[in-house]
Amino acid sequence: MFARAVFFTLVALVFRADARADEAKLFGSATKVEDAVANADAIFVGKVTSIGNGYAKGLGPTYYSIGISPAETYLGSVVSNPYSYVRITSLGEHLPSVGNAYIFFVKKQVGRELLPLKLIPATDTNIAVVKKLISK
Repeated sequence: MFARAVFFTLVALVFRADARADEAKLFGSATKVEDAVANADAIFVGKVTSIGNGYAKGLGPTYYSIGISPAETYLGSVVSNPYSYVRITSLGEHLPSVGNAYIFFVKKQVGRELLPLKLIPATDTNIAVVKKLISK
C-alpha cells in the first residue's frame, strides 16, 4: 500500500513538472509575467480557434497566424475576432493548441491584428496572478 502511494505521488510530481515545462515553452516564455503586464496595452483570455500555415522571413523565425476568440478582457480593449501573428524561434517555443484558452498579453492592435508579448495557459492560478499584478 505504501509503495503504491509513493508511486502515485511520483507520477503526480512528474506530470506537474511536465505541465510547467510545457507552459515555459509557449510564445514569450523568456518574458516574465510581471514585465508582460507592465508593457501590455491589452490583456485578455482568449480561446485559440485556428492556426494558419507558418511562414519565415529569410532565415529568421517562423510566424504563424493564430485565430482567437476573446472571452474576458482584463486590461485595455480587444476587437471581436482578432488574430495574432506569433513568432516561434529556435528556443524550443511551441504553438498554442487549438481549442485551449490562454491569457494573451499584447502590445498594440492594428486593425484586427494583435502584436503579442506573451501567452500563458488560462488557469485559475494564472488568472489570479495576472489580476493581482494589474491591480498594483
